[in-house]
Amino acid sequence: MFPMESTVAFASLVDWGDGDMVLNIFAPVLHQLRPTEALYRYVATEWFPFGNLRIEEEDPNDVTLTFSCRLLANDLDMSELKIAVVQVAGTADRLDNELQPRFGGKRTDQLD
Repeated sequence: MFPMESTVAFASLVDWGDGDMVLNIFAPVLHQLRPTEALYRYVATEWFPFGNLRIEEEDPNDVTLTFSCRLLANDLDMSELKIAVVQVAGTADRLDNELQPRFGGKRTDQLD
């Protein structure tokens, strides 16, 4: 776990098979969102230079918006890991402030 301002990034290694490892990094942007056509359209059409948005459905009326990226980690060094985590966490931290007025929901730091 890597806290940054109003969010926290998570990183985990996954065995991809044949000795290959994939690093998954993600950070919640907004929780407890009402799934709307506008939200899904934004996620489907918005482009980011490093990573992408994803909607996780907890139930039909309560979704979480996350920002994530995956990297092949076989030769990943510590500086590359730090840059990737900071990019994911920083993007999620920026997006929660931009998107909350538009789509509602709660930032990670607003959860009980």
